[in-house]
Amino acid sequence: MDTALECYYTMRELVLRHPGGRSGEASLAALRKLCRLAERSAADPGCAAALAAVERHAAELFAGHGGGNWARRQLLRELEEFRARLAAVEAARRPGAARASGPRLSPPGPSCVPAPATARAR
Repeated sequence: MDTALECYYTMRELVLRHPGGRSGEASLAALRKLCRLAERSAADPGCAAALAAVERHAAELFAGHGGGNWARRQLLRELEEFRARLAAVEAARRPGAARASGPRLSPPGPSCVPAPATARAR
């Protein structure tokens, strides 16, 4: 789950930093790779559906055919739906821990690699 959440933050930053109106083949390829990693990590059909929508809107944003602001808003909305679904899945898998601490909402770091267990305990 931590890997999927870190992928979410990395994808969100990628979308926010893309200028729009320009082709971004490398950014699209990176986002698709992150989607696949997040999907494997989450292992949930609802997360997979949200990530499929993320990929569709990413193709529009990174194509460079105008409409970048609309595509960016849609993409950010789909990413947020993925994050919300991920939090729900985590809560269902660990009901006691999810109720006690709630879903983590702050970015874990710049990469999509989980931090060692000792770093997370701080």
